[in-house]
Amino acid sequence: MRCGQDSQVRSCCPVEFRRGGRFAVAGLWVSAAACAGAIPPALEPDAQLAAALREVAGESFRIRETDHFTIAYDVPHEVLRGLVDRLEGTFNAVWRFCEAGGLPVHPPRQRLAVIFFDRVEDLQRYAERTGLRTSSAEGFYDQGTNRAVFANALNRPDMQRLTEHLEQLQARIKAATTQPGSADSAQVRGLQSDSTALRGRRDLLVRKINQLVVQHEAAHHVLFNIGVHARGQWNPPWLAEGLATQFEVLQGSAAGGKLAVNHVRLADLREAIGVERKVSRLPEAELAAAFADGRVVGVQRLVSDPAVFLEKAEDVARRYAEANALVLYLSRKRPEALARYLEQMGRRAPGPPPSAAGELADFEAAFGPVDDVLNREWLRFVLQLPFDPQQALR
Repeated sequence: MRCGQDSQVRSCCPVEFRRGGRFAVAGLWVSAAACAGAIPPALEPDAQLAAALREVAGESFRIRETDHFTIAYDVPHEVLRGLVDRLEGTFNAVWRFCEAGGLPVHPPRQRLAVIFFDRVEDLQRYAERTGLRTSSAEGFYDQGTNRAVFANALNRPDMQRLTEHLEQLQARIKAATTQPGSADSAQVRGLQSDSTALRGRRDLLVRKINQLVVQHEAAHHVLFNIGVHARGQWNPPWLAEGLATQFEVLQGSAAGGKLAVNHVRLADLREAIGVERKVSRLPEAELAAAFADGRVVGVQRLVSDPAVFLEKAEDVARRYAEANALVLYLSRKRPEALARYLEQMGRRAPGPPPSAAGELADFEAAFGPVDDVLNREWLRFVLQLPFDPQQALR
């Protein structure tokens, strides 16, 4: 996401809080309960928006309009279908999250603009041409232009190498099974095993990109256009990233209106702490070591120091994991306070970022003192969550 603070850090439904919130739908303020389950209807097509997207993407790009997005694309139709499903699914997930929390959200003013490049190099050229810094080859959300931009992950160089290797294996299997004497049964089984393993690696990489980039950046796009975050003002990075990471996983099947656990981010945090399985008590020695060497920064620094999201890639992944866990903890344990804090952040006036002390003061006004008690409660909650390594995409 490229936010107002000029940070570019790469990349279902209800949450458990309930408040008597009100939000705007078509200019009318209504209760959240009155609109339970209501997703904003399809927006009107916007020829001007479509023309503007074609102008920056290229005249050869086609336009696809969905209920809430206008997409300029040059990818094959079957690739586009997958993106459309993820965009609309993420929109619905974010809206229901806000609705369940009683947040004062509103339908987007117009369809959300997306460019979908078939070639990764074209996305990079677009970023350079428009003066953006991006650490992701597959996609980003730019707050300045209010566009999400993605590239076809299947055309990444490493993905192309996997696909070429897979096609070679399949050709050898076909030859071995159609040409008598070209290979014995053991060799064929070996080729088939290699093919299955390679396909699994490729599918896992695609799934990671879809979740950690496409759904993540789509969540930013929606949150900045329905009133949760305001463009042009400072939005705390821990909050923006912590919210977006919630929607990297499907939320529709979460029981009891709770946010589903993001096992990818949970795995990152558990690895940073050095915990392999669910714990009944805090692992004091492991935690002390993780804090001492910076693998974990804790609530105070996470909330007050935006620089922690501009570190090297491995450390940034840990900060994302901490932000994800903190938002999940607050949504489960301090839901009404989280709703009030989100409303307060959404009302911030444009201007320079608050000081570290000011950022921390706003957080403490909503959630209470940031001390050892909070750190212990938050980490105990996270480490006791059921963890499924298979869903961690390892």
